[in-house]
Order: sequence, then structure tokens, then C-alpha cells
Amino acid sequence: MLRQLDTIGATVYTVFGRTTDGSALNIGTTIENSLNTTVSLGELARITEFYVVARFENWSGLDSPPSNTFQLTIDPSLLQVSIPNMRGWTTEQATNWADENAVYLNFVQEASNEIEENLIVSTNPVNQVPIGGTIQVIVSTGPQDNWNIPEEPESLPTPEPDLEEESNEIPDQTVTEDV
Repeated sequence: MLRQLDTIGATVYTVFGRTTDGSALNIGTTIENSLNTTVSLGELARITEFYVVARFENWSGLDSPPSNTFQLTIDPSLLQVSIPNMRGWTTEQATNWADENAVYLNFVQEASNEIEENLIVSTNPVNQVPIGGTIQVIVSTGPQDNWNIPEEPESLPTPEPDLEEESNEIPDQTVTEDV
């Protein structure tokens, strides 16, 4: 059959997806009425529409009619994204992972005595998030300042009393004028 297709011609279907930035993503090519391929969740989330380009190769008057339908089937288990343990990751690593898995990140800064500054402490949720969902990511600001913990006061020297007698007399504040 393949030799016959090579001889008399075939319709070649190329499936494309238009992405959010307007570029075309080549999803795959087939001469069958179906195409099975794998597209990453990140790519799938950025596709706004699908279209098929049909071209005729070795055309000799016989061709198959172009398809006017397109069916996209997504495995339901792929609608949830498993979240890895990001503890100790950089925000750049987390952002790259989120882009590849079609999820959003909300970074929140928090002090941590265990994790270095600018590294991830934890995520919420921890296990799974729906495609297009948001993960709250706690990023370390470094160790917590101890300014609010009271320190032992230093002992201050006690002033010595003045042993000289104090005079109870009021100084003369009389004003005189020369006339």
C-alpha cells in the first residue's frame, strides 16, 4: 500500500497550533486520518487554536478529500500537574518548571533559619495543581533578625552621692539701676 501511495499520490496533513504570541507550533504530520503525538503541557497551554494544512504529494489526479474536522483528546490524568519538592530550588528553576507545566507561581518572601536567602522553602499546595492553576512559593529572606528578642541588660554603674553640703540659700538676684 505504501508503494502505491508513493506512486499515485497522497494527502499529507500537517497539524499546527497557533500560540499566544501568534507563532505556529508544528504538532505533527500524517497521511492518515488521525495523528497521535505528544505535546508538552506548557506548549498545550499556550495554543489558542489548531489548524491543518493539507498538501498533495505525487499528485496524479487521485487524492483524498481534505479533512474538515479536528479532534483533540487529552488524557484526564494529564489535567493535574504533580508538584516536585522545590525546597532549595532557585526562583529561576521554579519558573522554568512552571512554564514547562502550564502553571503559575505566586512568590511570597519569608524568613527561614534553615534555607539560604533567595532559595525556595516550600510550596502550597505540595502535591498537585490543575493545569493553569497557581502555586504559592515561599522564598527565604534568610535568617530571621533577632531584634525582638530581649537581651540581658548591661549593669550600669551606680552614681556616687555628692558628699558636699548643699546650700539652701537663694542667690541674690536684685537688679540695681544707676540714675
